[in-house]
Amino acid sequence: MSEQQVSDILFQSNVKRPIADYVPGFWGDLFLNYDFDEMAHDRRKQRLEELKEEVRRELLAYADHPLKQMSLIDVIQCLDVGYHFETEIEEALRGVYILYTSNHYNHEDENLYNVSLFFRILRQNGFKVSSGKSVIVSKLRMRSV
Repeated sequence: MSEQQVSDILFQSNVKRPIADYVPGFWGDLFLNYDFDEMAHDRRKQRLEELKEEVRRELLAYADHPLKQMSLIDVIQCLDVGYHFETEIEEALRGVYILYTSNHYNHEDENLYNVSLFFRILRQNGFKVSSGKSVIVSKLRMRSV
């Protein structure tokens, strides 16, 4: 028998194939009847822009407080929304890096957490920071004695 004859026989036969008895899903047709609300979407989009501007203002407000600025940058990056603020974070880190590597930085409030925060954030963002900054390490050693 040729393929054509076999397919004709299969097509002409009135074989009833069993149909599975599927139970309706828990969610029903909730996702099939999704109605997109343009106004609600616009309100959310506007709120998002307002919040982004608020975060930008916070980053600028902490320009005189490098530790607070680094903590805010850490939170922004941990929440994985840093891509919204790439230029602001880059500018802030550049300023902190210059201040941190110069002799104008106040090292009085440094502890191991703060030093590691500065080191980690600067290194993660491509700044070359020595892992053994002698002035800070010696001050931390003097405090622990």
